[in-house]
Amino acid sequence: MGIRRRLFIRLRKMIVYVTVFDKDYLVRGIALARSFARHCAGDLLFLGCIDSVSTEFLGKIELPGTRILDPETFIFGDLLALKEKRSTAEFCWTTKPFLLAHALEVYPEAEWVVYLDADSLIFSSITRVLRKSGELTCVFTPHNFFREFKHYEANVGRYNAGFVAFRNSDSGRQALTSWRNLCVGSVSANPSGNEYGDQKYLDELAERWRMEPDAVNKGLNVAPWNVGKYRFSVMDGQVFVDDDKLCFFHFQGFMHATRHMVLMYRGVYSLPGAVRRLVYRPYLAELRNARRLVAECGGKKLLTVPGVLKSIRSLWAARKNIALTW
Repeated sequence: MGIRRRLFIRLRKMIVYVTVFDKDYLVRGIALARSFARHCAGDLLFLGCIDSVSTEFLGKIELPGTRILDPETFIFGDLLALKEKRSTAEFCWTTKPFLLAHALEVYPEAEWVVYLDADSLIFSSITRVLRKSGELTCVFTPHNFFREFKHYEANVGRYNAGFVAFRNSDSGRQALTSWRNLCVGSVSANPSGNEYGDQKYLDELAERWRMEPDAVNKGLNVAPWNVGKYRFSVMDGQVFVDDDKLCFFHFQGFMHATRHMVLMYRGVYSLPGAVRRLVYRPYLAELRNARRLVAECGGKKLLTVPGVLKSIRSLWAARKNIALTW
């Protein structure tokens, strides 16, 4: 990052975003970063890589508004000790509060620090929404489960950890520290009581720091589990969720079956037509462009897909959500 850019950032209250991924999510991470550059100009996105392969490749390409973090930058001490004890998914969950704390150490002037899952795409400014959040200490997004998904809430919690935001204040830093301590204790992928990954802890944090779920913009963290509750439309080129702008969509359950075939959602729920057209079609285009960039920069070996045989059960169960990516 250039000196002028760093000075500009330090002269204003900015928002620092972080995400984390390995080589298997590299293409999705690149798609997220490109959408971030379009819609969150002036802020910064940390790309937390948990393997050296991702770090080395990202060093070959230009992604404006980002800063690449190699594993040694943030995986050390307590976090490093946990790496060998947890699955890849559990370890990625564990890294989130550590990455956010690292962002605050590097940019202590930041107004907020925000985590985004790598399988997301930004459609409009998240920063604009956060700056209208009043005096909230933290912002978590309720699942707002559609009726077909409502039964999951007892196990996975009220809030989704694909987006978490902490204000850079005394109470915000305390909330972040509490989350980190809870994640160090356990992030089991098996739901149990008040625990599920890093996610179910958000219920406790929201209550303690008086998070107001009804105050959260509908356009934050829209996902397959709640699209059935909303009306999707487009006005002047901007996608709307009911009356709110779509800020970002979380493509949970998205899966490449072959090079030219994807499951937009790996589940029996059939995605609404408007969502396929207004949300998934742009995402497929972004992924195509990201895959092309990876191939052109010598990363063809990183473009692996499961293949039809390994995906056959998922393909049959989610056959209504198949899309071609020619």
